[in-house]
Amino acid sequence: MGDLILNLTQYAPGIIFVIFILTITALYWHDKRQKSHTLLRNFPIIGRFRYLFEDLAVFFRQYFAGDRSEAPYTKAERSWIYRTAKGVSSLASFGSTKVNKTGDIIFNNSMYPQLESESFKGVLFGNNSYVKNPYLAKNVINISGMSYGALSKPAVQSLSKGAFMAGSWVNTGEGGPSRYHYEGGADLVIQLGSAYYGFRDDDGNLDMDLLKEAASKESVKMIEVKLSQSAKPGDSAYLPAIKVTEDIARERKIKARVDSISPARHKSIYDESSLLEFVANIRKETGLPTGFKFCLGRKDEFIKLINTLLKLTDDRGDDYYIPDFITIDGDGGTGAAPLSLLDSTGFSLKVSLPFIVDEINKHEILKDKIKIIASGKLSTPTEVAWALCTGAHVAVTARGALFSMGCIQSLSCASGKCPTGLATNDKKLYQGVDPQDKSIRVMRYLQGLQKEVEKISRVVGAKNIGDLNRNHFSVINNEGEPIKFIDLMTK
Repeated sequence: MGDLILNLTQYAPGIIFVIFILTITALYWHDKRQKSHTLLRNFPIIGRFRYLFEDLAVFFRQYFAGDRSEAPYTKAERSWIYRTAKGVSSLASFGSTKVNKTGDIIFNNSMYPQLESESFKGVLFGNNSYVKNPYLAKNVINISGMSYGALSKPAVQSLSKGAFMAGSWVNTGEGGPSRYHYEGGADLVIQLGSAYYGFRDDDGNLDMDLLKEAASKESVKMIEVKLSQSAKPGDSAYLPAIKVTEDIARERKIKARVDSISPARHKSIYDESSLLEFVANIRKETGLPTGFKFCLGRKDEFIKLINTLLKLTDDRGDDYYIPDFITIDGDGGTGAAPLSLLDSTGFSLKVSLPFIVDEINKHEILKDKIKIIASGKLSTPTEVAWALCTGAHVAVTARGALFSMGCIQSLSCASGKCPTGLATNDKKLYQGVDPQDKSIRVMRYLQGLQKEVEKISRVVGAKNIGDLNRNHFSVINNEGEPIKFIDLMTK
């Protein structure tokens, strides 16, 4: 017996090594075959360290960076999205880790909250004589513009199917609608950028026949003329050659493996009148609710736009020139851009949204016709509820939707090497994204976000989301005191 034990002891290192190799092999094949975690499929075994560190973080919180130190999204914000998308509890304990600072939002909870919230009644777009097919948006939170090309095929498929299941719309981004947008069945908002991707002739001009053909499809509900986005207002859009595959080139009607650069603005839009004429003509030709998206940089320009709109409306005697909606963008976005523009151009949504809402609401004829879509870092219940309180009719999110699919904020969107397979067209990376799994996460996130906004409305005493207003929140001032926003606006 002693000799047997001695022999086994001699072979112990070899036995342990074999067991180790078998274990690693088993883990490798398990990670490659599972569909819940893109990182594990793309980086078997190694990806496990990310989840290990995430689990251990709670024990080492006091030694390393806290929940609120990361940017542009803090760990606390991303954690809420991840947990909501996965369908696990997003409840927190032991008090908030947030330290209020100047400009932060505080909701004015009522001593007499509503016992329950009424269902969201939807928002009707297209209260205009020239709209043949008005659109009733069923959800208060929808998916903002992200193009196929900037995003991978399975990412677009996941967004479309997830939004369909949640009852939200998907904005196509300026890359235009692809067959992957249509696959999921979601309502679509076509974004029309300055390059007219998907709707351009050989010279890069707008082909109205192609746009009308797309607009006739049942799933296409609205058209958004993109003037600018907050990541790079006033600058051209850029899709690097590495992302321009044959498939993307075919969808966008451009050359493959060549940098695709959009003009800084639409050639035919150069002042207030030409903008209003362009939007009105798109609506007349397609019959769909049509508006425009921009990031505010000069208040005087918007005031001049409103004055021009009022004059044209008065001269014509009808609502031909009044856009059906305005999308206000702010606080960066998913688009790649020069750091100087990311950091130092465009007003924050907290500045632009109340200003634009107030300028429109001064005029009953405009207030009744124009719906406001808020866009820009509206990924959590607090941000969305604030936008609705301030005057937005609905909100859209891009980065929130990406987080719900597993984005880890690696800040590598422009490189084409997104490790989670979302912002890349490298098949080796996006093969790890399972649309069936990710679409369910998108659905849970959108539904969970709307549910929590409903909870906030109940807490402040509003019967439903549509009743939220500026009396329902305050802003922290320089002295650290909450000042009711409605009072700040009158000072």
